[in-house]
Amino acid sequence: MNFFKRIKKAILKVVFFAIEITENNDGYQLGSRKSISRPKQIYDCNGEGVVDVRIWVDKSGIVQNAKGEVSGSTTSLSCLVRRAEEAAFKTRFEGDPMATDLQVGSIRYNFYHL
Repeated sequence: MNFFKRIKKAILKVVFFAIEITENNDGYQLGSRKSISRPKQIYDCNGEGVVDVRIWVDKSGIVQNAKGEVSGSTTSLSCLVRRAEEAAFKTRFEGDPMATDLQVGSIRYNFYHL
């Protein structure tokens, strides 16, 4: 009986954790730092899909490097990847004087025609 209670408790923790991640996931991931400026990506390309961009952000919150990633993306169309990288470079995050020189995070861009 005790074994089953522990399993149930562990399952509930995992389910709660998954729900919490889903609800807090706005596509901008940089540890505890929040995005303060999120420019909309330009969408003038043919094609649709999701582009994940790996970003490197300095202590002041400025994106210093951005690279479209194959992992997590549903498209590799160069036009969409380029537009996602351009938008990522314009994104600003909260500054953090205690952060590493370049903190690594990611941004997810969804390109879909309505």
